[in-house]
Amino acid sequence: MPLNLGQLTCLQTLQYFNVGLEKGRRIEELGRLKNLRGKLRINGLQLVRDREEARTACLREKLNIYKLAYLWSHEESEGCEINDEHVLDGLQPHPNLKTFEVKNYLGTRFPSWFSEESLPNLVKLKLSGCKRCKEIPSLGQLKFLRHLELVGFHKVECIGTIFYGIEVNNKGSSSNNGNIQVFPLLKELVLEDMHSLIKWKGVELIPTNGVRMFPGLEKLKISNCPLLKSIPNQFEILRELEIRVVDSEMPLLNLFNNLTSLLELSVYDVKELTCLPDEMLRNNLSLQHLSVSYCGEFRELPQSLYNLHSLKSLRIDNCTNFNFFPVPKGENYLTSLQSLELCYCDGLTSLPSGLLEHCRSLESLKVHNCNNLVSFPLHVCGMPSLSYLGLSQCPKLISVPSGGLHHLTRLRESHIGPFSEMVDFEAFQLMFNGIHQLSSLRTLEVWGHLHWDSLPYQLMQLSALKEIRIYGFGIEALPHRFGNLTSLERLHLVGCNRLQHVDFSDDMPKLQLLWIQDCILLEDLSDGLGNLVTLQQLTLWNSKKLEHLPC
Repeated sequence: MPLNLGQLTCLQTLQYFNVGLEKGRRIEELGRLKNLRGKLRINGLQLVRDREEARTACLREKLNIYKLAYLWSHEESEGCEINDEHVLDGLQPHPNLKTFEVKNYLGTRFPSWFSEESLPNLVKLKLSGCKRCKEIPSLGQLKFLRHLELVGFHKVECIGTIFYGIEVNNKGSSSNNGNIQVFPLLKELVLEDMHSLIKWKGVELIPTNGVRMFPGLEKLKISNCPLLKSIPNQFEILRELEIRVVDSEMPLLNLFNNLTSLLELSVYDVKELTCLPDEMLRNNLSLQHLSVSYCGEFRELPQSLYNLHSLKSLRIDNCTNFNFFPVPKGENYLTSLQSLELCYCDGLTSLPSGLLEHCRSLESLKVHNCNNLVSFPLHVCGMPSLSYLGLSQCPKLISVPSGGLHHLTRLRESHIGPFSEMVDFEAFQLMFNGIHQLSSLRTLEVWGHLHWDSLPYQLMQLSALKEIRIYGFGIEALPHRFGNLTSLERLHLVGCNRLQHVDFSDDMPKLQLLWIQDCILLEDLSDGLGNLVTLQQLTLWNSKKLEHLPC
């Protein structure tokens, strides 16, 4: 920072101030800048000696600063928590403040001015890296607070009445008069990286009528709170819920006791979760997005899945024990589904034939790395909206669609194979019948087997294709008709271990990228390489027999 910044007494805009030890760079320089407005970020608060020095910044008098951030950056030395507490106490801002962030504060508690009386206009608050705080400050009565993030409170074990700003008398009832609203306007709440948190208590603490908890909360994210066992269930209009890295399934299950308004649910690494209860989905029929990832014990979806007529996306990812999709019954189908993704689900062997019936809105279908999947029903005639089709890395898949891809008139990208070696080349080739009719197809990735010495002939008819990636075929050379791909811009040849020659004597006028990898028998690129006048990138990896490029 410039020396003696405080001499610029008419300064109105200062986005950040780095505190220094040298006179002229201390925090007192801010005290003389009485006209500051807008936003201000103060770095290096570990260099402020005490409460008195902090007060020299005169932040309480700066009524036109609406956005403020306090940052510490120090080693966790003995006694630093006491100094941090004194410094923060001396940095009380003006009541007009709307957005506030405190980062890497190592005090064990927050000052008394963290209250509705001192911060009456606060709209957004983020407290992060407060590793030594044992309790969260009283915030529940901040009437205009809409966004709250609490990150890195490693010592907090319980969230309760102090957080809500409610006093409970000796009889266990609230001493507040009249009806009580906790976080009356809060829209979004994030609890993250709270390693010791076990209990998050709710309204049951206050045995009195008229208490409303989080009446306006729409989005809740809980992440990396592995010990959490309990959570309130008084979220009246919650729309989005994300729970990540929590060992117990109880917070999720308890939360759904009263929840009926959910639109998005994302669950990631909840170690004990085995299933989603049937009533959970029945009570949230407006659910639009459902994702379950990295839940190792998760095994099945309930029958009520098909009651979700508003469901747009469904993702099951890295749930290695997931093995069961219910069979549709009656008239219930996933009629609004736009995206289905099943990845790394090794317990899955088959899918019900009616799963994708009537999914005329489906735009993206991805089934990837399901190592034990044997059968997959693909009703391509009923998917007029599909633009992405990925059916790849399923080494036991036997039932593959025989033709019909030409019905996917909006298809832009597709990844196909490899499948079981029980699928012969002729059956695999049949999949591509009529594919030349797909004028919208731009990207194609095809996986084969080394004992297949040719590519599906239909691929040479894709004149509008921009990119093709060919993996694992036993071809010795590119087919002569490859030059028909006149729109091709990117060509990848990977793991074609018998490939010896690549001839570009046929014109490929738009090719910009040529990538050849793990083609261990490749000996030469023909003189036709000079025909690739638009080539911008040539990559050759692990082609040990290739000794030189043509001049």
